[in-house]
Amino acid sequence: LEEDDRFDRVHLWLGTVTDSEDQYEQYFEQDSLPEGVFCPFCKDIGLDEEYDEDYIGIIPLFPKVVSLNKLLV
Repeated sequence: LEEDDRFDRVHLWLGTVTDSEDQYEQYFEQDSLPEGVFCPFCKDIGLDEEYDEDYIGIIPLFPKVVSLNKLLV
């Protein structure tokens, strides 16, 4: 994709990453990292930069696996 084209689409990242709310939040945490170190989420989606928090919504951690339809509601 061209750099400007990546904002013309909606991307969904779905997965299970943790057993605790703190660990889940750390997966996306980038403010406390040193310059040039990127969060695990960024690494997993192939970014070599921080993600833009203005363009992301993080769904709260559910206690069990839920259907995609429930997430979309």
